[in-house]
Amino acid sequence: MKVLWFHLMPYTELPDDFKERHPGVWVEIDPALFDPERAHVMYNDFMDELEFAADRGFDGICVNEHHSNGYGLMPSPNLIASTLARRTKDAAICVITACPLRMLLTSGTSTPPTGRTASSTANQPE
Repeated sequence: MKVLWFHLMPYTELPDDFKERHPGVWVEIDPALFDPERAHVMYNDFMDELEFAADRGFDGICVNEHHSNGYGLMPSPNLIASTLARRTKDAAICVITACPLRMLLTSGTSTPPTGRTASSTANQPE
């Protein structure tokens, strides 16, 4: 069995009355709620958490494609995975994407990924 750590990278500082005043956090979220200075701190905390999970022996750390909404601040799972590849050593890095086209465009291949190639296994121990 493999044990993976998954992170959504959510915006953690929505107002307490968010549910009552806003229709949702998906596409229609009010951009005025976003504080870039606080998000900078959040990004660093999230990266630290992913790196901590890798250091503690999780078999893999996972990043996903729920970008630019209240559920996830990740701009691109490939960008986050590439920074993790440099800063971790033993955990597999798994990119979970809802967009197979993104994988094609960033993989350097003209054929769709199949099987495990849909997830990055960079840094996987041999």
